[in-house]
Amino acid sequence: MDFFAQQATARQRSARLLTVFGIALLLFLTFLGALPALLHHVWGLCSGVGWQWVWDWRVFALLAGGAFLVLLTGAAIEWVNLADGGAALAARLGAEPLSSSFRDEAAQRLRNIVEEMAIASGRAAPRVFILRHEPALNALTAGRRADDAVLILTRGCLDRLTRDELQGVVAHEFSHLLHGDTALDARLVALLSGLLFIPELGVDLLRAGWSEGTDPQTHEPTSGPTPLLILAPFALLIVAVGYVGFLLARALQAAASRQREFLADASAVQFTRNPAGLAGALAKVAAAPGDRLGGTAASAKLGHLHFVAARRSILLDWFSTHPPITARLAALEHPAGQPASTGRIPLARSLADLATVRTELGSFVGAAVTPGAEHVTYSQRLLASVPPALLGATRSPSSAPAVVLGLLLSRDEARHAAEFDLVRRTAGAALADQLPPLAPDITKLHRAKRLPLLGLALPVLQSLPAPAKASLLAAARALAERDDEVQLFEFALLKALERHLAPRRVATVQGLRQAFARPTVAHFARPIAVIISACARASTDSHEQAVRAFQAGTAYFSGIMHLLALAPAADCGLDAVSPALDSLAAAPEAYRRVLLAGCARAVGFDRQVSQDEAELVRAIADALDCPLPPLLGVE
Repeated sequence: MDFFAQQATARQRSARLLTVFGIALLLFLTFLGALPALLHHVWGLCSGVGWQWVWDWRVFALLAGGAFLVLLTGAAIEWVNLADGGAALAARLGAEPLSSSFRDEAAQRLRNIVEEMAIASGRAAPRVFILRHEPALNALTAGRRADDAVLILTRGCLDRLTRDELQGVVAHEFSHLLHGDTALDARLVALLSGLLFIPELGVDLLRAGWSEGTDPQTHEPTSGPTPLLILAPFALLIVAVGYVGFLLARALQAAASRQREFLADASAVQFTRNPAGLAGALAKVAAAPGDRLGGTAASAKLGHLHFVAARRSILLDWFSTHPPITARLAALEHPAGQPASTGRIPLARSLADLATVRTELGSFVGAAVTPGAEHVTYSQRLLASVPPALLGATRSPSSAPAVVLGLLLSRDEARHAAEFDLVRRTAGAALADQLPPLAPDITKLHRAKRLPLLGLALPVLQSLPAPAKASLLAAARALAERDDEVQLFEFALLKALERHLAPRRVATVQGLRQAFARPTVAHFARPIAVIISACARASTDSHEQAVRAFQAGTAYFSGIMHLLALAPAADCGLDAVSPALDSLAAAPEAYRRVLLAGCARAVGFDRQVSQDEAELVRAIADALDCPLPPLLGVE
């Protein structure tokens, strides 16, 4: 199977369908505004009066504008509801955190698979939730951003799937995370909620026209019309027109979702190099067609989030959010070519020639970098090499903060007593007392294992109460700044903690506008120059070499080359890189991936990649929310 060609095709189709979605929404609002004139014309034809076209722009603006405001209100309400992240949605669905509720062998197997996938993909492990009372085979990812996304699986997945099949399902959901589908899905949920808000208003009007209650004397149920019943015809019209728009949007949403599912299937097989695992899970779903999700999880507006369709539409496939399982199985069982024919060079070999970064590290410009089976093997070896007690500590809310602070301890044991005292003063004695037993194992860890261990602890830390998160951040900053100089690893750890644990801004109308805005790349010229300058200077001490590395890194930004200049060494240190990364957090994903390609090309300009350079690129990738798989040859 030519996975890269299939991914590119799926993205192009998704982009076209989303454009059609916007055009259809505009046409629907236009139709709604013109509806009175159309009804007047139809009435004239039916009554024999003949053609009577009466147009009033005020009526058109009132109806179309009013419908748009109603839609916007519904979308904004749902967008605010999604602001609390995937964990809040998991709670709404009745899912339970894996860490606190499940201790059996199947749950441990799932933890291992998720941790392997997280390390292999270069991203923090997502929080995992289980729909305990759902025997059906299904899963979904949810969250407005990748750093607050969660993975939700049914209990049926744990009980009925083999390890390979469960790995295929998890890889499929990870592919959605890596391709930024969670952000797209959140927008679709908000838009569909806004469209559904219109017919729901009509239903509320109908209910208001008929009262139901209890007779105070006989205590018998009573019902009857109210004065608002006069609005029933208008309410029925709202319901009918509203559902027309909603169904149109559902059809387009389903079409876009189907392309994303093919993309995720292709990426999952590229991830695991085991088509039989994913195919086996799909075959088990096909063998039990009566198993379907129930309750809130089966809501129509959430349908595109699932691994397989929660409900199969009876209206052909127009409203089915997933391709038929037979089509997905056919794509897996009848490959069009071999992965090797794509020309992709494994990351382990890419260190020999990082100048061709777009080919060898994947196309950062138009696609996420999907890890391969070699990265899963690497992650399995890494997890096996970590002391079991230390690995277990990262999974516990009581000890995970100590593991993270332990990563910041000096390798000189003589300094540990002063560092423990610093933690005691900033975060309390309880946390400080957990450090001494963990310190020996942590200080012996190879440098390449430290950021992956942090990634495993982050989902546990996200479940901590706000005061505990604040104390942990304060202690981490104190440890990193104790010698008045923040090292590269300390910088990467602090940025990751701040991104995942710092309080989120309250959702606002401005935030909603920014979520759908598309600023130009020129708007980010200054932070782009700072970031690529830091990478160029990290690879060499020579100013001339830094200039050439900078030019190589900025070659991807040919449209704004006149705005980019190599920053002096004093102006592109970590204290300048941090605010630049914060500014770029608002940039569209395509810009961030181009920047990451430029960074990789700048550090690889001299054909050598040190651990410092690899760590810098990984820190930038994490801050830009563009996960980068491990560079396998770096020591």
